[in-house]
Amino acid sequence: MAFAGTKQKCTACEKTVYLVDMLTADNRVFHKSCFRCHHCKGTLKLSNYNSFEGVLYRMPHFDQLFKRRQP
Repeated sequence: MAFAGTKQKCTACEKTVYLVDMLTADNRVFHKSCFRCHHCKGTLKLSNYNSFEGVLYRMPHFDQLFKRRQP
C-alpha cells in the first residue's frame, strides 16, 4: 500500500505538504522550513511570530516595524 500524501500546498512555496512537515498558522499551511520571517528570513515558531496583512514576522521585527512610537 502506497502513501498518498495530502492535497494541501504550502503557502510559501506552493509544493505539497506532508503531515510530518506540516505547520498551520493564520489558517494557512506551511512546511516547517518555509515558515520564515519576511524581514530577516529566520525560521519562525508558533510562539514567536506575528502577522500583518498575511505577511509573517518575528515578534521583535513586528514590534520594530509596526508598533506606535512614543513621542
